[in-house]
Amino acid sequence: FCLVRTTAVAQSANSMATISGFTDADFVQQCEGLGAYIAPQIASLDNTAPDVVQQNVVSQLESSGMTTERLRNVGVICLGIGFREDRSDVALASALIMVGIDEPAYGEVIAHHLREGFGATASPQQADVWMDLAISGLEGGATPAFLPNQSSDRIALLRAAMNGELVAPSGGGLPTFGVPAQ
Repeated sequence: FCLVRTTAVAQSANSMATISGFTDADFVQQCEGLGAYIAPQIASLDNTAPDVVQQNVVSQLESSGMTTERLRNVGVICLGIGFREDRSDVALASALIMVGIDEPAYGEVIAHHLREGFGATASPQQADVWMDLAISGLEGGATPAFLPNQSSDRIALLRAAMNGELVAPSGGGLPTFGVPAQ
């Protein structure tokens, strides 16, 4: 999740830099309303199948009149802003937009939020379904949302995390970083 968050914030900043005439505050202000716009779909995440949620998002986006490319820009920019500003509703809405424009790899974001209850009712079962959607998309050739040069390793990591195969390191202690004792 932390890697996704960090990458999304960087991708957002890169996208914002390509648009002139807007300040950072302007971007934040415009993204703030996104959570409310997609709120019905966010509220249904814990008890509605992803394909139904996705279709509801698609229907809502079609009525917006925006092109897929503009929606992609909104999704990328507002996802990073949502994470940066600690606005789970904005981050979830952005990920739903990306899934709605047929970018299934962003299902990973939704899965993390559902697993931890960030901005949505916690639902480990639904989190697994959304993660499966993201993994299936990646295995089917979907564009990776995060770290595209590590997509095969990332798929393995996501599968291991879903299956509970990742465990915290045992033991504890202070790192020494190879500094000689004095």
